[in-house]
Amino acid sequence: MKKIFIPALLILSLSAMMVSCVKNEVTYKNDGNKKYIEAWVSVNHPNAQKVGYGVYIIDDVPGTGTEFTEAMLNVKKNNKLTYTYIDCNQYQLDGTIISTTLANVAKRVGSYNATEYYGPEVQATGKELTNVGINQALIGMKEGGYRKVLIPGWLNAIDEFDSEEEYLNKGVGTNAIYEIYLHEIFDDVTKWEADSLERYTDRMMAGVDSTGFGFYKQTLFPGISGASMKKDTTIYINYVGRLLNGLVFDTNIADTAKVHGIYKSEGSYTPSKIQMAEKNEDIKFGSGSAIAGFSKALSLMTPYEKARFAFTSSMGYGAKGSGNSIPAYSPLIFEIQVVGKPNSNK
Repeated sequence: MKKIFIPALLILSLSAMMVSCVKNEVTYKNDGNKKYIEAWVSVNHPNAQKVGYGVYIIDDVPGTGTEFTEAMLNVKKNNKLTYTYIDCNQYQLDGTIISTTLANVAKRVGSYNATEYYGPEVQATGKELTNVGINQALIGMKEGGYRKVLIPGWLNAIDEFDSEEEYLNKGVGTNAIYEIYLHEIFDDVTKWEADSLERYTDRMMAGVDSTGFGFYKQTLFPGISGASMKKDTTIYINYVGRLLNGLVFDTNIADTAKVHGIYKSEGSYTPSKIQMAEKNEDIKFGSGSAIAGFSKALSLMTPYEKARFAFTSSMGYGAKGSGNSIPAYSPLIFEIQVVGKPNSNK
């Protein structure tokens, strides 16, 4: 066999080239998942459209209203937030549902809970505020539209980076499929809530006028005419708290709690003790304090009066909401009755 001799200098050159090539080959921690996503899409949804930094649009039903644009995500430049009012289903890639805002879907999969809120939710969109993948999926959608997307793990988080490569190298999350129903887009959540309350009071509270911006009172049964509750006295009340869609999230009346599926055997269903005070913020509800709207409502009542109050989330639970029953930016409705003594409601 004829031997082939390669000059040593050439060997060194070839070695250097190989080392150089290895150094220039860039790998990212999400490379394996990226290949998996690409293979999954090619098999299950070959016509899916890739947008942004790796979101795949599987299905798209265009809306006819205002369009969500990429510029809306730039909070710093716009110096304001953009809000969306959406329903959303989240699935694993095998079709197992993870979460939903739709009651019929929750009932179908057996996860429905009568104490939880189901329905559209307000979401403040913007960089480093909400899910990166959902933000990118929203771009190009119009109000009234529907979009089904695959969001890879490296985009299924709120961390913001400047390029697809950075997301592939730093992004952390779980692959998921989202169905998004975009109902509204707005940039003034205070006005949106006030308009929602105005429609509600016109329909459910005989069109009463507000006593202040975003605050309404409707007397159901008058109290003692001309009487007022001294600011240093103790009173007792029965109450029911609702959302605009009618969901009862809290009450101290046993029968009401049972009807609405929120009764707890260990609960105390007796009139609640209220310590009145000169300032609304100093009014005590039991051993603690109440939300601002509730305290203001109490300050406007007379002995033995029953009234319905409605107010915006700025006097309630604001941008955070409360648990699974009160989503962010939820106006609240309370029916309150001042009673003479703490008789049991059981």
